Amino acid sequence: MKGYLSILLSTITLSGCAMFAGIEDSVTDSIIIEKVDSRLASVGNVTVTQIESALRVRGEVIRKIAGRGPIYGHIHIEVLGADDRLLLDIGGDYRRRNTKVRSAGFSEMLNIDAAAAKKVVVTHHARRHNY
Repeated sequence: MKGYLSILLSTITLSGCAMFAGIEDSVTDSIIIEKVDSRLASVGNVTVTQIESALRVRGEVIRKIAGRGPIYGHIHIEVLGADDRLLLDIGGDYRRRNTKVRSAGFSEMLNIDAAAAKKVVVTHHARRHNY
């Protein structure tokens, strides 16, 4: 009985800590996310979360051609305001977890107010940054 009670108490404590652990709020519902693919890769799941006074854009790039190998290119993130005015324009890279996967993940911190952002456009370019 004593072991059962300690397991129950630790489970309740862990679940309570998990509820209050993160300070990030998901703002994906209030921001429109547009994904633009290239001929080599497509932009997969993209989420936008607010962390204090910044936005974090996370997502994945999936290789279109079957098989393994590098995914050439880079991503480009644009943040647009309510009147489609460009608020922020940033380029970023992505990383594969290992060489056997067809997708790569990216995460970028954007120093912009979430209330001003209405649309995030994530574009995959098949070329290097300085084209």
